[in-house]
Amino acid sequence: RGEGVERDQEVAVRMFRRAAELGMPDAQVLLALNLESGVGCDKDEREAFEWYNKAAAMGTSDAIYLLARCQLDGRGTTKDPPAALTRFTDGANRFHDQRAMLQLGMCCQFGIGRERDLGAAFGWFLKAAEQGSAEGMLNAGLCYQEGRGVTADPVRAQEWLGRAAGGG
Repeated sequence: RGEGVERDQEVAVRMFRRAAELGMPDAQVLLALNLESGVGCDKDEREAFEWYNKAAAMGTSDAIYLLARCQLDGRGTTKDPPAALTRFTDGANRFHDQRAMLQLGMCCQFGIGRERDLGAAFGWFLKAAEQGSAEGMLNAGLCYQEGRGVTADPVRAQEWLGRAAGGG
């Protein structure tokens, strides 16, 4: 944040790199985020992917999610939706990561990296909703409203949509 000192992203990136090289997974994720966006350093998606991979190997949930996003989109690596799905599933099951649950729901809904499966999509959206995700609530509510992957239920649709509108 730069509290009490002048904000300097380049200095921050150098510090993240030093800590990342010492094996600190949170610093590896922060360094990778900066490399991916080019904030405080030259943009380098391939190196960002490598740092996400190192942090993910240590079991860091943010790294697992961000590595999967890179694999899904082909940022810093070859596009590999099935590998991304494996990582999203790991993050959802092991860490109860709502972002991973939502990504799995979207992949199931649109057939990305797997066959389209609206029932599975609904299941992932509902899991995210039950974990408190407003986006999960919205998607679960829409599934109930439209009968997408679940029997249409206007009462449950309204419950989830109302909760989503309230921010969870």
